[in-house]
Amino acid sequence: MASESLNCSEFSVKSDVWAFGVTLWEIHSLGKCPFSGQQWDPDFNSRVKAGTRLDKPSNCLDDV
Repeated sequence: MASESLNCSEFSVKSDVWAFGVTLWEIHSLGKCPFSGQQWDPDFNSRVKAGTRLDKPSNCLDDV
């Protein structure tokens, strides 16, 4: 979920785009768990806000 959805239960076009991006990442990574190397603790949302992003899937072209 997008950070504004996690923090404030706010949903918008931006949170929909975030969720769609994560879904595309899951497809391109062949079903891997997003942020699997991250600790899902209270600071997780702060790290995402600070710029933590999903790595490019290994089988994904650079152009994508």
